[in-house]
Amino acid sequence: QLPEITAAYTILACYGTNGLTPEHKEAIKGLKNLQEIVLFFDGDAPGREAVKKQAMTLKGICPEIMISTVETPEGEDVNSLSMGHSPEIFSHLLET
Repeated sequence: QLPEITAAYTILACYGTNGLTPEHKEAIKGLKNLQEIVLFFDGDAPGREAVKKQAMTLKGICPEIMISTVETPEGEDVNSLSMGHSPEIFSHLLET
């Protein structure tokens, strides 16, 4: 975890593209000051499908919350990004 990201974001990791467990959903429901959820999945077809699926699930749980998505480059994932780029790639992707 990068300090420049954790200073502005709280991270809740999903379990792959299958995503949200009942525990995740309960934790999200309990966040009274939550304003936005940013989904960050792999840059491939399953990752893009997971974004759609999880965004719909999250809108059902918290309809008033903004759901955003990181556009992960095609064929990349968090691990490949961290290995092939400087740490600033994550801030850049979150900002854009």
